[in-house]
Amino acid sequence: MRQVNKLSPAAFAVAMLAAAAPFAAHAETVKLTVHVDNLVQGNSVAIAPLNVAFHNGAYAGFQIGEVASPELISIAELGAGGAWHNTLDATLPSAVHGRVGGVLTPGQSATETFTIDTNLNRYFNYAAMVVPSNDFFLGNEGSTSASLFDAAGHLQISSITIKARDIWDAG
Repeated sequence: MRQVNKLSPAAFAVAMLAAAAPFAAHAETVKLTVHVDNLVQGNSVAIAPLNVAFHNGAYAGFQIGEVASPELISIAELGAGGAWHNTLDATLPSAVHGRVGGVLTPGQSATETFTIDTNLNRYFNYAAMVVPSNDFFLGNEGSTSASLFDAAGHLQISSITIKARDIWDAG
């Protein structure tokens, strides 16, 4: 049985910025840009492509202390996201999801823009493998830990910074 556990010290930091298009009251469809920077010092770790999902709050990428799903293990061990995205397609057809960048080495960045219905997809999950490792990953726990939009469609989170203490171990 492979549980998801918090990892202790490592030298890693990633910043993610989500910048949305202008919001009107009760906005429905917006363009949301996810920008990922690998801010670690040279000769350090890279991150595999960042898998992102915007959804209604019914999808939990993982829960600390619980057994890691096959989809999460695929991301943490292989850097793959296909199973994760297939699960989203099958369980949440209204979710918007994709990948940002390729393998980002120290100092590299990537950007991707998504079209989001703020009424349907208020929540955000992400996951990516830490390279090199056999099962370390970045991600946010739970289904509603990252609420991007309020009930009126206003952006609530403009950036997420991930540090060494935020790296997870998929078992």
